[in-house]
Amino acid sequence: MTDIKTHILISSYDITSQTPIMFNEKSEGVFLADAVNASTAAPTYFPPVEVLPGKWCIDGGVVASDLAMYAYAEAIRIWGGDEIRILSIGTGLTTNLTVNGDEARSYGLIGWFTKGDLLGTLTSNAIVQQQAEILLNEK
Repeated sequence: MTDIKTHILISSYDITSQTPIMFNEKSEGVFLADAVNASTAAPTYFPPVEVLPGKWCIDGGVVASDLAMYAYAEAIRIWGGDEIRILSIGTGLTTNLTVNGDEARSYGLIGWFTKGDLLGTLTSNAIVQQQAEILLNEK
């Protein structure tokens, strides 16, 4: 990727070390195609990608449904005050399920999964989107 002439970040998740990773134009020994394939290697759909010997990566969305803030923080750390633009390619829109508070009082564990969309709430990207809008001054 060292041949790339502009700043770039590509998110992924290193299953070898159990850590998120951001490939950039300074990632030595990493091919752009491998970084992109790793970034889109959603488990059950695509196999992990070996981007470097012994470093196996999968889609970063597995550990965070929206990596925009991680990418923004990395961009600030790496390039400081340069102008930053984020292109975040997702898989669709998040649906907002409303939960009746009075009914939710009696859900219990199973009820939160079956009626309260607990998994959807825990993996929501709404807070990340709101943080990005605040920091990037966009609406």
